[in-house]
Order: sequence, then C-alpha cells, then structure tokens
Amino acid sequence: MGLRYSTYLEAVGNEKIYGCRSCKTHISVSSVILSKDYISENGRAYLLNNVINTIECVEDAEKIEMLSGVYLICKIKCHQCDKVLGWKYLFSYDKSQNFKVDKYVLELKKLAICY
Repeated sequence: MGLRYSTYLEAVGNEKIYGCRSCKTHISVSSVILSKDYISENGRAYLLNNVINTIECVEDAEKIEMLSGVYLICKIKCHQCDKVLGWKYLFSYDKSQNFKVDKYVLELKKLAICY
C-alpha cells in the first residue's frame, strides 16, 4: 500500500477541530455536529454530517439493534492508525429514523481536540 495523505482542517471562529485520539489526524469540525445526545458502548458520542481521513468498512457492515431502532451500520476507522472511531449509518429499518442514513457517529473517548 502507498503513503496515506491526510487532509487538514482550519478552525473558523470558535470552531473546534476533532482528531483521532491516537494519532491526531483531523477527522471533523464542530460546525458539522448534528447532535451531541448520542450514547455508544464507550460513552458519549456525536452525530455528524461528514468526516474526513477515515476508512468506511462497508464490507463488514452489520445489522444492529439500538435503542432507537434497527440499522445497518459500518465501522469507520482513522485512515492513518486504523483505530475504530465510530460508525456510519447505511440503512434504517424504521422510516422515522431515515435522517441518520449516511451520517456518522464518533465516540468522544476516541477523539482529541486539535485546534
């Protein structure tokens, strides 16, 4: 495999840049957070509109039951260090939860703030 190049983000105003806790690769910015009211098996998590510098493990997609319904999800990993950061919603079996499809959940314990 070749070298992996990361995209770097610049904060605007009071915006925070979130990165991988392990290697500090930039992952997302606070302006794309849709909700801070998510809970993962590792604690608090954020629902985000988009992320960068990640690998989506679509080939390992799994059907999972959560408090809000049943979903098809795939894990997302940091593209530099391969640490799992959260997941992406691929499909919702409950139409009222379709707003989550193609959105990302990042676990706070796996993130660092990189100003």
